[in-house]
Amino acid sequence: TSDGDPYFLGAAGYIRCVVLDETDNGDSLSFLVAVLERHPMNDNPPITWASAQKLLPSYVLSAWAAKSASEQAVARAQMFWRDVP
Repeated sequence: TSDGDPYFLGAAGYIRCVVLDETDNGDSLSFLVAVLERHPMNDNPPITWASAQKLLPSYVLSAWAAKSASEQAVARAQMFWRDVP
């Protein structure tokens, strides 16, 4: 990239971001970012979770579901909620 950040050759593209906040989830970090620019690199569509799930074995999907549920619980506990009229 123009900033010297790495990217994957053959990727559909990359985005340039600035980190606004980070959260330690115990076994991983989550980042809240602001996207500054997006750079498509070819006409290939980006992979989506829906299409990736079709390629993964069931044991990976089960492990991911458990990990995701745990991380979502941590995220919910740390989010700042406001009442919307």
